[in-house]
Amino acid sequence: MNSRNKQIILIALSVLLVVLFLFMPEQPLETTNSIKAKTTSQDITEDSETSPTSMKDRVEKAIRAVQSEDPMSGIQDLLAIVEEDSTQLDAQYYLGLFSITFSRHVDNWIKAC
Repeated sequence: MNSRNKQIILIALSVLLVVLFLFMPEQPLETTNSIKAKTTSQDITEDSETSPTSMKDRVEKAIRAVQSEDPMSGIQDLLAIVEEDSTQLDAQYYLGLFSITFSRHVDNWIKAC
């Protein structure tokens, strides 16, 4: 096998890996299966507090609260959302983002003192 063939095989494998990563699910398989099981069962009761649109609204409301004068209430709301439904990627993302932002502010404040 010459070096040209090796390069072609490595490029093909790289492309295959990229395609596989693009089609991977965002949620764990057990979460996806439980969502499918809930949607196929006949005795679904719509709870307005846990429906995706209201969760999205709650996340957006918490983000606005963080950006207001009382950011800790928004952080507590985001934590409550994640504790209630750990598959809320937006809430987890913003918690991480705000923790990075606030830790920078705290570091700058400590350096200034």
